[in-house]
Order: sequence, then structure tokens, then C-alpha cells
Amino acid sequence: MQVHQSTDVFPRTLVQITGQDLVSHAGVKPLVSFMDALGIKHLGEDNLAPFVPDGARHRPGAIMAGLVTMLAAGGEHVSDLDMLRTSPKEFGAIPSNATLSRFFEHIAGNSEVFAHGLATMASQMRRQV
Repeated sequence: MQVHQSTDVFPRTLVQITGQDLVSHAGVKPLVSFMDALGIKHLGEDNLAPFVPDGARHRPGAIMAGLVTMLAAGGEHVSDLDMLRTSPKEFGAIPSNATLSRFFEHIAGNSEVFAHGLATMASQMRRQV
């Protein structure tokens, strides 16, 4: 007897055959779902909150998740986040380049605290995995 249990960590992804030879950002959505399952946004808030103003729309965990997603999709520069902004349904709200610039300015002003927060966040994510 075979038993099948779904973990429901990853949503089902709709695939459409269009006759085109292009597969854009294949595999990126499961990465986003995996980061969500690990709690990257919550962990980012716990460890990197000093780098965004209280009440800011884009919180540190979401900023980090957007950057990780952009890099996984082949981006090399912050401006490459534009490729994710075109699909908010799949990737959520992506912060503007100006928001990211302010985030990086805060990091530059206190890089040791950021490095510690990021290392702590990475350690917590590894434990989650």
C-alpha cells in the first residue's frame, strides 16, 4: 500500500504551453515559497529591523527576500529587481530602487551590526531547514 502525504509547503504552479522557446525565471517561484516557509520575513524583522525606519512599508525581511530572489533569477544589480516588479502576484511587492538605496545607506553606516544580524538570520534559517 502506498501512502501519499502532501506537505503543502509549495503552491502548485500553473504551466502554460505557448509555443515559445523561452522559460522566464523558471524555478524562482518555488524559491520564494521556500523562503516564505522558512520565515525569512519574520527572521529579517527580528534581526535587521534597525536598518529600516519604524513604519516603513517594506520591511527588512521582505527587502532581503527580494534581493535573494533577484540574484537567483540571474540579476546582478539592484536595478535588476525590475524583472520581479513585473509579476507582483508571484513575487509580492518589491521595494523601489530608492528604498533599497536608503537600506544600503543604513547598512554602510553600521556594517558590523548588519553583518551580525545577517549571520544570525542565516543561522536561524539553517536551523529551520
